[in-house]
Amino acid sequence: MRLTFATPAVLAIFAAPVAWADLTAEEVWKDWQSNFTSFGYTYSANEERSGNQLTLTNLIVSSTSPENDGSAQIALDRIVLTEQSDGSVSVSLPAVSPLVMTSDTETGGLATVKMNVAQDGLRITATGTPANLQYAYTANRMAITSTEIEMDGQILPADTNNFEARLDELSGTSNILLDTMRRNAQSLEAAEFEYNFSIGEPDSSEQVDLTGGAANLQFNGTSASPLEVVQAENMSSMLDAGFAVDGMFTFQDGKSQITAVGEDERFAGSFTSTSGDLKVTMGESGLTYAISQNALNAQIAADGIPVPVEFSVGEAGVDLKMPLRKSETAQDFGLGLRLDGFAMSDILWGLFDPAAQLPRDPATVIAEIAGKGRLLFDFLDPEAASLSGNPDITPAEVESVDINRVQISVAGADLTGNGAFRFDNSAGGAPRPVGGVDLMLVGGNALLDKLVAIGIVPQEQATGVRMMMGLLAVPGAAPDTLNSRIEINDQGHISANGQRIQ
Repeated sequence: MRLTFATPAVLAIFAAPVAWADLTAEEVWKDWQSNFTSFGYTYSANEERSGNQLTLTNLIVSSTSPENDGSAQIALDRIVLTEQSDGSVSVSLPAVSPLVMTSDTETGGLATVKMNVAQDGLRITATGTPANLQYAYTANRMAITSTEIEMDGQILPADTNNFEARLDELSGTSNILLDTMRRNAQSLEAAEFEYNFSIGEPDSSEQVDLTGGAANLQFNGTSASPLEVVQAENMSSMLDAGFAVDGMFTFQDGKSQITAVGEDERFAGSFTSTSGDLKVTMGESGLTYAISQNALNAQIAADGIPVPVEFSVGEAGVDLKMPLRKSETAQDFGLGLRLDGFAMSDILWGLFDPAAQLPRDPATVIAEIAGKGRLLFDFLDPEAASLSGNPDITPAEVESVDINRVQISVAGADLTGNGAFRFDNSAGGAPRPVGGVDLMLVGGNALLDKLVAIGIVPQEQATGVRMMMGLLAVPGAAPDTLNSRIEINDQGHISANGQRIQ
């Protein structure tokens, strides 16, 4: 069970938060109720109308996992919805509200996490109509802080087991349109985002501490959720009902620090970046995930490492695209990796190249792969996903793979390539690839000479490598350039530059 609370429930109250005809407090409250029930949450509250105000007391919103192995509950003691003279409704929320989450543990016990959701200076205004509501909000600070963590009946020490995350000077909007779905367009800006997390073993010196944050955090995104009752924790059912999200976070001045202490060792790392972004989309067509950071700097020290590890990366990123649903037709998938401008400190270079014989230009590693395939089970269905570990069951079929770009540039050598393969899944067993890849290596022999000179590669191994390159590649037009075309035909024969090698 995942320790997750119905995020839409929290946002609907704290962050769901411009005028047309007069909006009533009851219409705003009804919108919340509809949102709760559509995600399968239960709720209870006392209502009292006085003048232009609707007061809700003892509001409790709860959710239970589909497997009944976990739950979450948030409680708000007093909410005041006030109808304004301009037709809007202002929302006043408690300064602190308790949130409790429970889940089963691997040992068969129970994990309970108690925390407080707090706000300072939160102002929420609702405008529009019941079918087209707009919320606008600002706050000096919003934070979530642990107050107690209990594991298998033991309350963990609060000084070594705690967490906090907070946003400072934030503002945002949430525009909700009701048609066949509940469609939400959201934006958020925060001057600062900070977090800290600590976990330690009771009666042990083992401890992990993580802190970090960023400046100028921004979010823009849209979502569509079903109007009918669906449990939010069962993502497969949500997708069946039309659930979809598309959002992007951007930030500046990212920073994080981690310290891990074991019985006999210690690890410490510090990371900074000038900017970055995270984009996620999910829906019936699948999942896409893309994260990148710019001007990343890292400093790492650990027992067993003789010198500090320091490196920088101009741009680092990972892109992922994959289907989520069982399908009779092929769907797109892809994977991308970017490590552009990787540079190590002179101290690290000096460990294996003290005379600086190797070029120390920043290295680049880039891979971009796309393809088509189909899942043979629903990836997010807990019951079906459990079958994916069965060696007798094939979880997916790959129809094609396109290697759009491969580049590895390091120490003066540059390897580039691209290609495409199609796969025959009709014969049973392992799929049979058909296709080819084109490769070009520039500066490979010069790099090999330098590696021999500094003693990293023995001369006899270098001779074997050159023989292999002579078998698989042909000289290019430019000096120290090798070209290679590797192909696999429909009979399974492998050839290099037109010569069969297998």
